[in-house]
Amino acid sequence: MKFNLEKLQQLAQPLPDGERQQMEHQIENRDWLLLSVRLALKIRSLMAADGISQSELARRMGVTPAQVTKILSGQENLGLKTIAKVESALGKPLFSVDIEAPHEVSMRKRISYVPFPIFIKSQPVEKNLTSAYSQFDFATQTAFS
Repeated sequence: MKFNLEKLQQLAQPLPDGERQQMEHQIENRDWLLLSVRLALKIRSLMAADGISQSELARRMGVTPAQVTKILSGQENLGLKTIAKVESALGKPLFSVDIEAPHEVSMRKRISYVPFPIFIKSQPVEKNLTSAYSQFDFATQTAFS
């Protein structure tokens, strides 16, 4: 096979600006773009299961059909407001988020009782230079000698 330098030079041309910018955008935004694609597929699946068209979804959401097309393209950075509109229009959740209530978190971290002695002064130092100390139990808030 004969080496064709002209063919190699044609293939090795730099990317046009538009293609380069699109590739950079996809690399920089890879994480949310993947989530957007997954959400779009989920929405399409729910729509197909319930027989809902794009125009019907747009009507239920109160947006234009063009906006629904953008959402279903998997290229939109969807905000929580838009996700809530889609869920409301479909009548089904798209995903769930596990957020523990603050009291649940603190209950797990709370230690019910750990007896450890600390020493506090039972008398002011200036009255008694030997400073009698006693143990104090924080759980019962009692002092014992």
